Amino acid sequence: MHVRKRRPWIPIALIALPILLLLVLFFYLPQAPKATAPPTNAMVPNQPTGGALQITQMQMTRHAQGGPNSVNIEGNILNNGDQSVIGATVEATFRDQSNQPIARMAAPIMAVEGGVTKAFVDNPLAPQANREFRLTFTSVPQEWNGQEPELRIAAVAGTTPTNNQTAPNTNE
Repeated sequence: MHVRKRRPWIPIALIALPILLLLVLFFYLPQAPKATAPPTNAMVPNQPTGGALQITQMQMTRHAQGGPNSVNIEGNILNNGDQSVIGATVEATFRDQSNQPIARMAAPIMAVEGGVTKAFVDNPLAPQANREFRLTFTSVPQEWNGQEPELRIAAVAGTTPTNNQTAPNTNE
């Protein structure tokens, strides 16, 4: 009687196949996301800054409709930049009787046209133009000293430059 030797092909194949699959996945799948180079200055148009906006003739009033701790600040705003402004945000620092900061609050600058407040996006503030504006702050702390808060233009959004500059086409 002749005894055939069995070779363990099936167990070897069951072990080798997953190892082979792992090696293929390891070599053909990306190791990390591909980094994209940031845009150069030539690709990003200049954005308006807070320095392009000038606030003058401020008047502060208590805002009765917003409650006892609400304040409106109205005045004129001038766009000294080369782009139309479609939005801006102001940060106000309110101080207590000892002149210590007690609250920092942000508010959008709203245009006032015919007594109605509107967002600048509805009617952008053109370069070298000025317009009446209103800031509304609610929930001003009771410890506030009642003096005009310190205002800082925190953010400005604008349209493309008005002197016919355009960003290059990066889809070439």
